[in-house]
Amino acid sequence: MKKNDRGLKRLVRVRAIWERQAKTNAAAAAREAELRTEEEREAAELHHDALSETRSLVTAEQLELQRLRSMATHAQLTEAAAARSNAQARSDAATGTWRRSSQEHDMAEELDQRRKQEAAYEARRVAERSLDELVATRRRRRRS
Repeated sequence: MKKNDRGLKRLVRVRAIWERQAKTNAAAAAREAELRTEEEREAAELHHDALSETRSLVTAEQLELQRLRSMATHAQLTEAAAARSNAQARSDAATGTWRRSSQEHDMAEELDQRRKQEAAYEARRVAERSLDELVATRRRRRRS
């Protein structure tokens, strides 16, 4: 039994040590949480003070001036967007006109080329007919 008593006493001592360690760790965690909470509270107070100072620095006239500036900026942006839209429309119209003009130019060149080909064909035909008539005339002269 003495052996069991020694093991039991040893177990009790080990558990006591574990409990002290757990209590120490819990106390350290609690202190750390308190420090973090205090830091967060101080940061919140500083932020609140900064907001309070900001509010007191801006007057109603300054706010109205800022509102008017914002409205003017909005109006300028709206005008710029309209001008850009008009410029884009004019550019699109000019591009369309250029395309049509380019197509008409290409068609005119094709027509001119066809007319030249037809004229060359007609000239060959006339030259061949004249040659045929000349040959026929010479044959008639030789026979006569």
